[in-house]
Amino acid sequence: PQYEVKVGENYHQENFYFIDNPNSTANAVVIKVENDNAELWLGGVDLRKVQAGTIFKEINGTGEVRVVSRSGIVAQAIVEKSLKEGTLLRLFPLGA
Repeated sequence: PQYEVKVGENYHQENFYFIDNPNSTANAVVIKVENDNAELWLGGVDLRKVQAGTIFKEINGTGEVRVVSRSGIVAQAIVEKSLKEGTLLRLFPLGA
C-alpha cells in the first residue's frame, strides 16, 4: 500500500519503513539441494544467530533445514522436510 506522509503525525508508532508485516522477509535462501543436503545463502540474518543446529523453515510452506556448518554467509544444512532450490527461509523460532 501507498502511504501519504503528513507533517505532525505520530509516525514513530508505525512499523519501521511502514512495513505492515516485518516477519514477511526472508532470512536465507536455498541455493543448492542435493539428496538430503542443502546449501543456504544467509543474506538476511544476524550471523551470530546461525550455528550448528540452527533451524530454518520455509516461509510459505512446510520445508525445513537444520544447519550443520557455516562459512561466512553460506551454510551447509540437512534437509529435515523437503524443499527445493530458490526456497525462501525464515529463522526458527521466529524472532530468534
